[in-house]
Amino acid sequence: MKTKNKIFLISTIALSYLGFFGIGFLNVEFNNITKNPFAIILFILATLVPGLIGIILVDNRKWMDLKNINLLSILFFIGLLLVHMLVFSFFGQTRRIDDLGKFIFALVVCTFAFGLQEIGWIDLVFQRYLEEKGLFKSIVIIGLFKSLTFLPLTLLEGSPIDPNVFAYFSVFVIGLSSFSLFLRYYSKSALLSGLFIGFAYGLMSFMDLNLGPWLLIIGFIEVIFVYGLQDLIRENIFS
Repeated sequence: MKTKNKIFLISTIALSYLGFFGIGFLNVEFNNITKNPFAIILFILATLVPGLIGIILVDNRKWMDLKNINLLSILFFIGLLLVHMLVFSFFGQTRRIDDLGKFIFALVVCTFAFGLQEIGWIDLVFQRYLEEKGLFKSIVIIGLFKSLTFLPLTLLEGSPIDPNVFAYFSVFVIGLSSFSLFLRYYSKSALLSGLFIGFAYGLMSFMDLNLGPWLLIIGFIEVIFVYGLQDLIRENIFS
């Protein structure tokens, strides 16, 4: 587990830096990535490839189990997504979605680009630190590691994330990770956690993410929310 965890972490961080810095080297703005074939390849290298590496490294196929995805699991998926949007809307601002096609495209791209990575983040990184650090310290660890993969993306021209709020954004990512992890262990499948991250990140492209300390508060509230639900997943986590 430790070796596979290191392989996933090193490859994910290295590929994200190589891909996103490569896009910057091409002088391609964030909003124009899809217009440049070389930028598309680098984006795939930074996002989809780490997800595929995680899938290959995970031996246990329980993450593919769909039998426990029932109505209640789906309701939790919808509920946590709504909670995330409501909390963000209270402290921040969500832009109006006028182009449905663009919105669906963002959801699909983010699901494949970032949602697939949840298999590695949860079944490798989270499980690696769980017994040693405990539930919530492990959530913080994977959130901080995830945020490191976003750092080079914040430096791209036109990036929705200002590098000056990166520290606050890291806590925001921790909050999202806690929701994703809850869905992973409540449903016993990576499908809902991957879809949640894909939908959440897709919605983030329509948000003003440069809220400073408010991002910290949003992430903190979401972790506290999962803290209240932890009894629903503890048995599955430690089984």
